[in-house]
Amino acid sequence: MLQDLLATVDFPLAAPSANLYGRISPTTAEHVSKELSGDISYILDGGPCTKGIESTIIGFEDDETLIYRLGAIPVEDIESCIDKKVLIHTHKSNSENPIASGMVNFHYAPQTPIYDIKDLSSTHDVINYGYIGYDVLHKTIPAENQFLLSRDSDLNEASRNLYTSLHFMDSKNFDGIFICQFPEHGLGQSINDRINKAIAKFRS
Repeated sequence: MLQDLLATVDFPLAAPSANLYGRISPTTAEHVSKELSGDISYILDGGPCTKGIESTIIGFEDDETLIYRLGAIPVEDIESCIDKKVLIHTHKSNSENPIASGMVNFHYAPQTPIYDIKDLSSTHDVINYGYIGYDVLHKTIPAENQFLLSRDSDLNEASRNLYTSLHFMDSKNFDGIFICQFPEHGLGQSINDRINKAIAKFRS
């Protein structure tokens, strides 16, 4: 649908992300409406995002191929395409002048505090806590407070559902949200990047 829009205008068109800085990325028109209601005049609804997370951003330095932002194209797919090992950029960017989008210390964060499930202790009263998991419910947190990203252990489905789960959990008025980490391969790396950037906002 956006391609159709671009074909109708005779000037360059650029726009920022349709969410407030540092907040959860939108993947549906409803997310945009709730976040930016009153600040925008129109929403072009092309349906839910099919990938769920943002694009992969790559660059080149000293004959090396670098990934500045992990994204919807997995590292392995890029390496297979160019037949060369790629490196993931690990230098911390200046928050005021990042090399690429998403390279600040925290990003993609809900308003509700979010924590790694590994930080859940036996002293937590989890009655009013949510949990975002991969494919298995957590045995401690009430089942009705949980959102599984893919019961079939499909990283593509998990990626597509990640931001939807964060928006949903953020609307529940929980005291906090726990979230699991994903396998460090394929889209799991990209999902973990988003999770860890969100958690960083609430890390003391």
